[in-house]
Amino acid sequence: MTSTHAALPVDTLIIGAGMAGLYTASRLLQQRPGRDVQLLEMLPRTGGRLETDHVIIDGTPIKTEEGGMRFLTTHKELMALLAQLKLLDDVVKFPMGDDHNIFYLRGRRFTRGAATKRPSIWSKLYRLQANASGKQPGGILTGLLTAVLKANKVNPKQWKSSPDAWTKLRMEYRWKGVPLYQWGFWALLTDYGVTADCIEMLYQSSGFVAPYDQEINAGCALQLLVDFVDPAFHTLAPGYETLPNALAADIVAQGAKVHLQHRVTAVERQANGHLLVTALLPDGGRRQFVARRLVLAVTQLALQKLLPFVSFFRDSVQFTADVNSLTDMELGKVNLYYKRNWWTPATGITSGGSFTDLPLASFYCFKDQAGKGTKGPASITIYSDFVRTQYWAQLQAIGSPYVVPGGPTLPPESIPASTFVVQQATRQLQEMFGIKKIPPPVVATFRRWGVPSAGDGDHQWRIGAKDPEIRARMANPFPDVYTCGESYSDDQAWVNGALRSVDQLLAAHPGLART
Repeated sequence: MTSTHAALPVDTLIIGAGMAGLYTASRLLQQRPGRDVQLLEMLPRTGGRLETDHVIIDGTPIKTEEGGMRFLTTHKELMALLAQLKLLDDVVKFPMGDDHNIFYLRGRRFTRGAATKRPSIWSKLYRLQANASGKQPGGILTGLLTAVLKANKVNPKQWKSSPDAWTKLRMEYRWKGVPLYQWGFWALLTDYGVTADCIEMLYQSSGFVAPYDQEINAGCALQLLVDFVDPAFHTLAPGYETLPNALAADIVAQGAKVHLQHRVTAVERQANGHLLVTALLPDGGRRQFVARRLVLAVTQLALQKLLPFVSFFRDSVQFTADVNSLTDMELGKVNLYYKRNWWTPATGITSGGSFTDLPLASFYCFKDQAGKGTKGPASITIYSDFVRTQYWAQLQAIGSPYVVPGGPTLPPESIPASTFVVQQATRQLQEMFGIKKIPPPVVATFRRWGVPSAGDGDHQWRIGAKDPEIRARMANPFPDVYTCGESYSDDQAWVNGALRSVDQLLAAHPGLART
């Protein structure tokens, strides 16, 4: 039986209850308490790509992140929001490991500490250019940034990383007379003198493939990758999902309404200028809303899916071009939960990332979360992007779901990994660590971001994209229609980008335009 509902009038309707949608509602309610603000969300939860899983193993709770898992304290907008929601006490360091963490590249296994003491190990494995001698992989990227700054008569010691500084670098700084946003990253690297083997070293040792192989402009690629050179990441102790949960609770307490499992299928302009929005419900029924203002707080993938079904969207050549001005990078997570932390006794690794050219790519060990040392349960997260996510997706598509009889309960909304995913992950971990046998996990989950059922992965501006102009147009592409979110921001790949895009939208269109 399907449901039918009369069209509901709404002052401000927000499509998307990820961080951008929730934050937009919060800001609007701060400006005008009691305002009629409603949100439509396709998923059965709020938070978008912030999703924390909790598994109880032998009475001990263990958490992992299905999506975003860390941030920088230099993310000013995010830190201000955490303060507003009284979450600063939950901020803790995100474990990035130490000298025990492992590289396993071209069949050779060595620790981070060994690479630090003997940088020559890289040139024994890869054919590197002269200016890479004695440098760690991250040093090559910062060396390129330094060269770009000097070519534009900017003192590298005085240049400070920030979204505004990176925007200026992309748009105004030049290499060989060409602005950085017009350079592809691969092309810039080779022109700088980086060998093909060195490029392979850079992405195999970092776990990121897409910035090198996708059509990302060089300024964006540098902005993303430099953030991961000697980072000091943080997270929230109870889980990153604590943030959207707290924000959702706050806006609901102020009168906002959040409609979950409402997938928007159409938007029409009525004769009076108001916007008729149709949403599909889980039972096959439809619900309609008549909005004075519409905020699209969604990702590129969601906008691309809406384009064919909204006449004034698809009829606008400019809007269509702006929607497609990004690359969309798939991201994958395989979370493996174990009854005991077996890797610390075997390798000395307590936490943080290790990297390999196996499909395993990069994985993070998370140390004891319950004060039981190596005798307590713990987890490993396999993190992949681009083609390596597709590798794990191929394995996920075959085989039965991995289930341990009598084992812990699967986290809500999570997807069990397939038996083939677990078998290959186990086999590759054994090779990576040089261990003949490791215990099987008691729970294993799989998530592929960048497909419609889950939502988008990561985004970067394409080669040639003048993103300040695109962001300004996307903020208000049609009368009473606005967009915001991490996708079309100046701090992509971070929650902070979603927050900044909302702040910039409301600065340009206070209260969202006309009353």
